[in-house]
Amino acid sequence: MKNKFFLIVAMIGIVVTSSCTKKPEASISTSTKDAKVNQSVKFTSTSKNAKSVKWTFPDGQTFNSNEVDFTFTSPGDKQVKLEAFSKNQKKKSETSVVIKVEEDTGDLTMWLEDDVDLDDVYEVWVSLNDDWKDISDFLEFQPQCNDINCANFKSITAGTHTIYVYIVLNDGSEEEGSFNFTIEGGKCKVANLRDYIQ
Repeated sequence: MKNKFFLIVAMIGIVVTSSCTKKPEASISTSTKDAKVNQSVKFTSTSKNAKSVKWTFPDGQTFNSNEVDFTFTSPGDKQVKLEAFSKNQKKKSETSVVIKVEEDTGDLTMWLEDDVDLDDVYEVWVSLNDDWKDISDFLEFQPQCNDINCANFKSITAGTHTIYVYIVLNDGSEEEGSFNFTIEGGKCKVANLRDYIQ
């Protein structure tokens, strides 16, 4: 009889202990919700009553730390899921956040410094991503970004691109060339074509 009594008391204790385990409440804090490609974003679990967590990212990677630094390598709306678990993992709560990732872009203004060497040049065209633009005037001093006399390229994906040059001389002959140029995100670079072609 006494053994049954202790068994009942033990079972009651288990039930009480189990019922006292609070259900976790998953919540997320992020360093930003608008990111650029290859920009690191910090994710922090601000969950309540959570003894452990699990992050799941769009590429399938999972993490179990409270803080995660993650870099998205492609644009789009990226959903990140967080699961928060109780001590015995019998209770779970989950939530998610969407990070809007955009291409990191920059601008380029290509100009040509005036010189006697250009007396035989009739026109100059520059191409980036198959977008041909002419340099309408040769300048004595470096212009500002997006000067109307220059070849202006806007919102170009950051990274290294091949730039093609097409020159028509006064006698009708043509010259062509190309070179690589690095676009920096969030910046407008002003470059003198003379520095890249002979």
